[in-house]
Amino acid sequence: MRIAAFFPALTAAFFAAQTRAADVTSAQKEDLPKQLVVGWVERVKIYPGEFVLKARIDTGAKSSSINAPHATTFQKNGETWVRFELSGPKGKETVLVEKKVERRVKIKRKGGPPKERVVIRLAVCLGNLFREIEVNLADRRGFNYPVLIGRLDLANTFDVLVNSRVKNSLAPSCTAPLQAEASTEAGPPE
Repeated sequence: MRIAAFFPALTAAFFAAQTRAADVTSAQKEDLPKQLVVGWVERVKIYPGEFVLKARIDTGAKSSSINAPHATTFQKNGETWVRFELSGPKGKETVLVEKKVERRVKIKRKGGPPKERVVIRLAVCLGNLFREIEVNLADRRGFNYPVLIGRLDLANTFDVLVNSRVKNSLAPSCTAPLQAEASTEAGPPE
């Protein structure tokens, strides 16, 4: 009896919402923020190295990560740093990267205990947006994509919308900042 009373009310609410959405005028559409729309897989340019890699754009993952299976930490000027090789497409080219460790995080894994990972700041170009983001270093050799961009960076850093029906819609078109070309300690453009 309760289900029978609930269903008509739910149907009425659904159709009312559809009608309101259809009533948006073209002037109102122009006032909406213009955000870059990206697909669920996009090519990104990573600095240093300026490698163009495929990235999984994943609203289900909280944080971003990059493939660095043999990362090692060391001390430099009293701070913890990490050294790893960043591989280009198909692993043909590599660049040795040394970055200051920003922090360590525990990442939840399906069917396993949390895993501690090192977090660094890395310069990334997505479409025409150049940003420095926090990425954790992971062994992503078993995954289809060496880079994962998570929802915190998608919403807060890149401020993009994700279309799950689109794939490889953008080519990275950022101009490399001089700092990123000259040093592995690249920062965002001034």
